[in-house]
Amino acid sequence: MTFGKKVKILRTEKGWSQKEVAEQLGITMRAYQNYELNNVLPRKKDILTKLCEMYGVTKGQLLDDNDLFYIDVRERYGAKGEAQAKKILGEAQAYLAGGDIKDEDREAFMESFMRMYLRSKELAKEKYGKKKK
Repeated sequence: MTFGKKVKILRTEKGWSQKEVAEQLGITMRAYQNYELNNVLPRKKDILTKLCEMYGVTKGQLLDDNDLFYIDVRERYGAKGEAQAKKILGEAQAYLAGGDIKDEDREAFMESFMRMYLRSKELAKEKYGKKKK
């Protein structure tokens, strides 16, 4: 089930309107509507944390590991970094999809790949991100 479907079900179970939830989160109603339409994920972890607290669920119950990774990348490196991560991760997943790799091995590979991506971004920032005076 998608993130959007999950938050819609949780909201309706509570009997809340989209406007009420958006106000509690401190975002626009349009932003919340986009969550339910599954167009976007929360841009920041603090919004996701508030959402989980409101609905009494964990982040893992709302999102899969890839989604949590994308939110983290977006916070650190912006929309461009998120798009780059989605492209790279998507290519890696496609490469692994047709093989005889066990699910647990594929999952371990993807977790390692995500850590490697973040670490390489940190190293590049340290090496190339400092501007000369």
